[in-house]
Amino acid sequence: MDPFEESNLLYQEDITNLTPDRIMKFIFHHHEYQLPRLRKLDRYYKGQNEGILTPDSRRIETGKSDHRAVHSFGKYIADFQTAYSVGNPVNVKLDKDDKRLDQITRVNDLDALNYDLFLDMTRYGRAYEYVYYGSDSIEHCVRLDPLDTFIIYSLDVDPQPIMAVRYHSVELVDENNKTIIDIIPETWTATEHDVYKPATVGGAMYLDHSEIIRVFPVVEYDNNRFRTGDFEHVISLIDLYDSAQSDTANYMTDLNDALLVISGDIDALFNGSTLLSGVDPNDPEAMKKLAQDKLELIKEQKDANMLLLKSRMTATGQQTSVDAKYINKAYDVSGTEAYKKRVADDIHKFSHTPDLTDRAPML
Repeated sequence: MDPFEESNLLYQEDITNLTPDRIMKFIFHHHEYQLPRLRKLDRYYKGQNEGILTPDSRRIETGKSDHRAVHSFGKYIADFQTAYSVGNPVNVKLDKDDKRLDQITRVNDLDALNYDLFLDMTRYGRAYEYVYYGSDSIEHCVRLDPLDTFIIYSLDVDPQPIMAVRYHSVELVDENNKTIIDIIPETWTATEHDVYKPATVGGAMYLDHSEIIRVFPVVEYDNNRFRTGDFEHVISLIDLYDSAQSDTANYMTDLNDALLVISGDIDALFNGSTLLSGVDPNDPEAMKKLAQDKLELIKEQKDANMLLLKSRMTATGQQTSVDAKYINKAYDVSGTEAYKKRVADDIHKFSHTPDLTDRAPML
């Protein structure tokens, strides 16, 4: 099976086969194959872009700058799509009993809940809502985290939800006072809500308590029929933009460490200097120390923002020339900026999200 299809698989099964052991098989698959994709989408929404942050080093040369600039295009796209769609609250009316609807809306803060659910859809490609009766005899609606929730559907031509599964993690302390992380599985069908004892992913499930319910209480909302997020298919372009901006920052930093080249008769600089007095040209150690002293003298002049260069006469009576300059990599400003603009434009184009950046008018 294609890795992407497995990471976004729609689970189906006959409800008679959904024993605790079989349910754990689905939990294990979701944890091992679907959760990594969902976590990656969550990280890109939070600006923790893996493409630029994951490699140990992006530079082949040692000692060079290795900036890691991240750009939250994922958050920009998801927030824009959510605000555009449900920024103005969804207007819900009933022909009768408007007073009860107002009460439900107020108790659940439905406007904020709808915003959170839509944001989940645009981030993960799916969202989950749990509806139940509270002790106050009012319908309560809460968001379930797509990172630990999924629904199993029937095998019909038109698949219907038959079981919702949630396996949230909990930190426990064992008999040796060591912290362990377990999951607490719970399931819903159209008639029953079961909560299991803490377990490990892939381990055995034992029922803790159960209650009778009257209707299937969990709703799954799909962002599209492929259940993909709005910025999921432009992640590679986001990685390209991060790399381009980081490389630009690396260049600007390394520019300060450009190589100083002094051309000409360098020994003329030291004529009459005390560095040359008493040096035996046949002594390797003395000559090595002399070379180090020369470099130190040049460094001192460079730190003082000046170089005192001297020339001498050649054997033919001509004056030697001297020059000093920095060598650095050429920077194609227009080409680099055009490339970054093209990548940014592609991100907006293929995510169907407008670029709201203010641009100076053309003169």
